[in-house]
Amino acid sequence: MDISNNFSNIINDITTQYYNNNTKKNIFKQNQKYELAEIIVQKIDLQAFLNQNIYRDASKSNHIFLSYPNIKPILCPSTYKIVIDFLDNIIIQVINDGFNTFYAHVDIFSVTPSSISRFKNLISIFMNSSMSLPNSRVDYLNTFFIYNAPSSIKTINTMLKAVINPSFFKKIQYVPSSSS
Repeated sequence: MDISNNFSNIINDITTQYYNNNTKKNIFKQNQKYELAEIIVQKIDLQAFLNQNIYRDASKSNHIFLSYPNIKPILCPSTYKIVIDFLDNIIIQVINDGFNTFYAHVDIFSVTPSSISRFKNLISIFMNSSMSLPNSRVDYLNTFFIYNAPSSIKTINTMLKAVINPSFFKKIQYVPSSSS
């Protein structure tokens, strides 16, 4: 069994067991999802999980890939800094390898306004904290490719305007589903 199936199986098993023991909430579910993420993080090798789900392409170019559906099970306030530091390390590697910019490819399948509300603090920290390079992440970002954007993307963008650098929105390119 490859490692991706193993993580998926572990996460699915933990999630099933959690909801067998706890009634799944349909509203006010943020704390429940954070609690589940905490349990998952305790049961997996987080570094290996992040290596698999946030990565630079194999040719070591300046393209970075991230899949929201894959990482959302581990996202909670206690992992925000870990995830941001992990992504920053990849960005720093790209810049140190002589690239002046990087391209981000992010699959946001299953993102909803509710999930954006839950992770707004993570997004704010990422957009407004500095990393150990002279410029901001947005300055180094060439293009932010978004795959599988939901029909509610305009609502999501409105929700994020307060926490995201306006120049970031100019760098977003939505990739049509047939191209992903």
